[in-house]
Amino acid sequence: MKGDNNPTLKRFAKRLVGLVGARGFNMAANVVALLLVARWVGPVKFATLAENQSLLMAISGFAALGIPLFALRAAARGYNAAVGFALFINLISTGVIASAGVVLAIMHCSLAAILVIPLAIAVALEKNQEVRIGLGVEFGKSRIINTMIVTRGVILVLGILGSGILAYDPLTAYVGSRFIGSTIAAIFMYRATNMWPMQRHPPHDGTMHSFGGFALGDVFASISSLDVWLVGIVSTPLNVGLYGAVNRLGAPISLFTGSLRTVIMGSATRSSDQQIWRGVRVAFFLSLVLIIPAGILAIFSPWLTIVILGSGYTGAAGALAGILLSVPAMMASPMIGTFLQASGYAGKIARNTGIWNVALLVLIAVGAFLWGATGAAAGTAITTWGKYFSLLIIAKKTYHHSIKKSND
Repeated sequence: MKGDNNPTLKRFAKRLVGLVGARGFNMAANVVALLLVARWVGPVKFATLAENQSLLMAISGFAALGIPLFALRAAARGYNAAVGFALFINLISTGVIASAGVVLAIMHCSLAAILVIPLAIAVALEKNQEVRIGLGVEFGKSRIINTMIVTRGVILVLGILGSGILAYDPLTAYVGSRFIGSTIAAIFMYRATNMWPMQRHPPHDGTMHSFGGFALGDVFASISSLDVWLVGIVSTPLNVGLYGAVNRLGAPISLFTGSLRTVIMGSATRSSDQQIWRGVRVAFFLSLVLIIPAGILAIFSPWLTIVILGSGYTGAAGALAGILLSVPAMMASPMIGTFLQASGYAGKIARNTGIWNVALLVLIAVGAFLWGATGAAAGTAITTWGKYFSLLIIAKKTYHHSIKKSND
C-alpha cells in the first residue's frame, strides 16, 4: 500500500495535469452554474443560497479536521493505521455536515428551507470525497477520480441549463444537480479507493502526532467561510446578494488550488528542504504572473459585472474588483502553506491562518457596515494579501533555519 518513494517528474506532471484539468473543468462548471442562477433569480433571492452555502462551508471545514491532507501525508509515509482512523473520522464528519442541513432547515421554518437539506448532503459528500481524491491520485486511481470530478460538473451544468429550458426554479435545479452529482461521484470514488480498512481507534505508534496541526488548520481556515453570513448580519439583503454573488464566483478557485495541494502534499512529504523552498519560489512567481491580468480585469469590473451577472448587479462592480485583485494571493497562498505543512510546520500554519481569518471577518464586518459589498470585498483583499506575505516570511525563516541546522 506504500506509494512510490521516488516519483519521477513525469509521474508528478501527469498527476498534476490530470487533476488540474478535471478540477479546472469542475471549477468552470461551478462558475457557469452560479452565474446563471445569480442572473435568473436576482441578488436578493440569491442571497438566500449564498448565506446557506456560507454557513455549510464553514461547518464542513470545522468538521473536516484537516483529514484530507493528513491522510494523504500519512499514506505517503506508509502509516496505514493512521489512514484507516482518518477515514473513520472522515465518515463521522460527513454525517455531522449533513445533519447541519436538517438543523438549518428547521431554524428557517419554510418550504424553501427544505432545499438546505440536500444542499448540506451534497456539501458533506464533496468534503468526504476530498480524502478519496488525494488517496486515489497518489495511488494510481487518477482516471476514475478525475472522471468523477468532471461528472459532477457536467451534471451541475446540465441541471441548470435544464431549468432554463423547462422553466423550473433555478435554485432547486442547482441544489438537485449538485446533490445527484456528488452522490454518484461518492459511490465510484469509494469503490476506487476502498484499500484501507477503517479503524475506530487511533493508533498509538506516534503516527498521529501531526494530526492536531492539520485539524486546527482546517478549523481556522473555515472561519473565512462565514463571510457572506456575516455580511447578512451587518448589512442589507441586497448587499448580501451583491457580495455573495461575486464571492461565490471566487470560491471555485479553492477547488483549483485544492488539486494543487493534493498533488503537492504527496510529493513534498518526500522532498528535501531545498526542493520545498524551490516549490515556494514557484508559488511566488505564479502570484507575480497573475498580478497583471488580475489588475486589468479589475479595471474593467464595471463592464464585467453587467456582462457576467446582469444589470441587477451593477452595485457589485467594486466588490468584483476587490475579489479580482485578491486572486494572485488566493492562488499562491494554499501552495505555500501546503509545502510548509508537508515539512512539519502544520501547527505554525494553523496559527497563522487563524490570525488572518479572524482579521478577515473583522474587516469584512466593518467594511460591509460602512460601505456595503465593496467594503466587504476590500476587507477580503487586504487580509488575503496579508496572509500571503506572512506565509512568505514564515517560509523564508524556516528555510534559513533548516540550512543553519544542516550546517551545524
